[in-house]
Amino acid sequence: MNPDHDLHGWKVHLHFDKPVDNLEIWRAEVESHSPTEWVVHNVAYDADLSPGANYQVDFVARAGGDQPAHGTYSIEGAGSAATNPPGGNPGGNTAAPGGGNPITAAPSSGTAALGMSILFYDAQRSGRLPANNPISWRGDSAVNDGADGHDLSGGWYDAGDHVKFNLPMSFSSWVLNYGFIKFQDAYENSGQKDMMCDMAKWPLEYFLKCWIPDQQTLYVQVGDGYADHGYWGRPENMHMGRPAYKVNAGCHGSDVAGDTVSAMASGYLVYKDICDTAFADRLLTAAKSLYTFAKNNRGKYTDCVTQAKDFYGYLHSYMPGGSVAMTPCGMSFRDKWGPARYAANAAFVAAVAAADGLSPDAYKNYAISCPTTTTSCNPGSGADNPNVLIGGLVGGPDQGDNYDDRRDDYVKNEVACDYNAGFQGAL
Repeated sequence: MNPDHDLHGWKVHLHFDKPVDNLEIWRAEVESHSPTEWVVHNVAYDADLSPGANYQVDFVARAGGDQPAHGTYSIEGAGSAATNPPGGNPGGNTAAPGGGNPITAAPSSGTAALGMSILFYDAQRSGRLPANNPISWRGDSAVNDGADGHDLSGGWYDAGDHVKFNLPMSFSSWVLNYGFIKFQDAYENSGQKDMMCDMAKWPLEYFLKCWIPDQQTLYVQVGDGYADHGYWGRPENMHMGRPAYKVNAGCHGSDVAGDTVSAMASGYLVYKDICDTAFADRLLTAAKSLYTFAKNNRGKYTDCVTQAKDFYGYLHSYMPGGSVAMTPCGMSFRDKWGPARYAANAAFVAAVAAADGLSPDAYKNYAISCPTTTTSCNPGSGADNPNVLIGGLVGGPDQGDNYDDRRDDYVKNEVACDYNAGFQGAL
């Protein structure tokens, strides 16, 4: 959208050339609709638009039949001069029924998926949320997380549960940061750079709270996994005790400390070169002192923080002599728990190797997990969820490519921070 005068609150009419059954939209809300006309308005935090400002609203219009719906849009009270910016919305292409400005299709499914993956991490945020929170159904939660007088609020919830496991969180942060550094142009060209800068900062701010250099203490987990898995509900409504676990000179954990150093150091490069230099300096200082701590206190943290062992132990199937099966559709199948996570992370490594000129054809082909010629990978549909989690990579199918889209099948349908990390980098 590109208004010709100041707007303090706005309303847009979307006109389609065929009935639209459902509209999934971000940065706007549906007000009313008929089969071929949908009226949407601004969300509370994005009410003001200046003349000439470009404002992109992404949506997916779902219609029956083999052909997509095409259409136009008009802004109430903005005059006929309003035009649609390039790289617009996945509602159709340039057909223009009934006059108005054409709705243009998104440049690629990868661009849309990239933005949705960022929204997934925004939905995983714990703590007191900022005013620009894009997830309407996610509110403040676990704001009192802490131990020994230290504030440990913030960070990401690990998966479908509400524990904060710093080992997979720091791994996810590092992979996301590395993908941002490696493919910065992709984030810029898709208009996602600012969203990524905002998203990537959330776990890094939490890690800075967890590392207390003057006490040589690193907090590595908040929440009891067993108690948490007994609770089915929203994090905003949970009231269980949330103990915090730490490593120090008497409880070694160089593995989780090293992962956290990687997240901070890669975050330093992201914010120094792409986002916010002031924040970068804080990350570099913390990364240096935590690196020294990790070298001086070597050991596996689950030997000391035994509460984490049943949730994140060490895995040997990718070691020499191990093997990873392949599904009939061509997806690497590491384990029934989150096979798409393993395949996506492997796809990211393959994509980086291909970009660096290492067997580029073979590795790039491997990174394309689902062949475009098959229809057997399409999941079925079930009853609607009360809240739609945009962009989360689900666990995935079994070894025979069988997938059921059912809430009670958490093996195939749970999401997690490390599931999306490599996936987003590959995108």
